[in-house]
Amino acid sequence: MKKLYITTIFTLLFGLISSAQSFSLVTKYGNPIGNGDTITLVDVDANTSFNLIVWVTNNATTTKYVKAMRTEISTISGSENYFCWGNCYDTSIYVSIDSIKMDSKYTEKGFSGDYDSYGHIGKSIIKYSFFDAANPSDKVEFYAEYVAGSGVGINDVSYEYSVSNAYPNPATNNFNINYDFKNAKNAKIEILSIIGSLINSQEISTNSNRATIDISNIKNGIYFYNIIVDGRKIESKKIIIHR
Repeated sequence: MKKLYITTIFTLLFGLISSAQSFSLVTKYGNPIGNGDTITLVDVDANTSFNLIVWVTNNATTTKYVKAMRTEISTISGSENYFCWGNCYDTSIYVSIDSIKMDSKYTEKGFSGDYDSYGHIGKSIIKYSFFDAANPSDKVEFYAEYVAGSGVGINDVSYEYSVSNAYPNPATNNFNINYDFKNAKNAKIEILSIIGSLINSQEISTNSNRATIDISNIKNGIYFYNIIVDGRKIESKKIIIHR
């Protein structure tokens, strides 16, 4: 069993000086996670526990002392979440007490985001951030969606999704997304107008990690795109078309 460290909550004040991003993230399967990307984990069992493992790399030429932080964007009442970074922390801890020494090009494989639903159905969203303790503006972060008790279009017990933001955005004739749909049977992307009318739909290969979406026949404007995996919408974001 993981050892939990309990202490009082404290607030970390971020510096005002910005710097280049030193860190990059990948899933335990080796799939890149872009800064600000979302990973979705789904289990049809309403009484489930998720353990999300992410590897963090220091790409800078200097040694960094790195902390981790979690931010609850929205959580289902009755669920609990915590994280491990150096040590595993109690649910009351939002910023790691420990800094992990990361030499240049070093990859830390010890982070996990843990979520227990305790029978409560629904989706909780947690943001995880990793930052230089000496310069907190030098950071990378991603969002995790934990979905418990959702069986819509899902036959297998457990799913893990990661999807990048669309790029380029604004786009001209096409845009790209990177993704990892492990165990999924089918996927597609839908383009919708700002009032929700379906403009275009394109199948996405679940055996690939990248898709290029043709928008050459769509007029300039602001649209939304939905990513549907095995009949369930896992992503909905804005895309701007401008030529």
